[in-house]
Amino acid sequence: MNEIKFVVIGEPFGKKRPRARVMGKHASVYNDPANERYELKVLNAFNQEYEGEYPLFDDNAYIKATIKATYAIPKSFSKSKVMSAKLGFLLPTKKPDLDNIAKTILDGLNAYAYHDDAQVVKLSMEKVYGEKPQVEITLERL
Repeated sequence: MNEIKFVVIGEPFGKKRPRARVMGKHASVYNDPANERYELKVLNAFNQEYEGEYPLFDDNAYIKATIKATYAIPKSFSKSKVMSAKLGFLLPTKKPDLDNIAKTILDGLNAYAYHDDAQVVKLSMEKVYGEKPQVEITLERL
């Protein structure tokens, strides 16, 4: 396979940092369950398009990932701001950060799209406003 394209419906989600808790004299570190839920959402969107033998890219593949995170246009925007957002003149500068969005998506595809996300050697990302919140993912063999 040379190219994979799929869409995750809903607001973009960025990977949260591990959390720690102290119980008595012992501390333990755990991942936020929201990370696992979103990674599962990414995997489900991927599986709707590509079911079969995994991983789709072999372990020698160099991969370019392109991620477009689309945020819903806030209802509080004026008509002129809505138009600027639709035309791409106004871009979202809100959380989550692009690197955290990429981390969640690329981690969620480990062992399914590729053996390991270390195979991703090029990454292109953008955040935009649009009618429907979603994340578009394209993976290409280089």
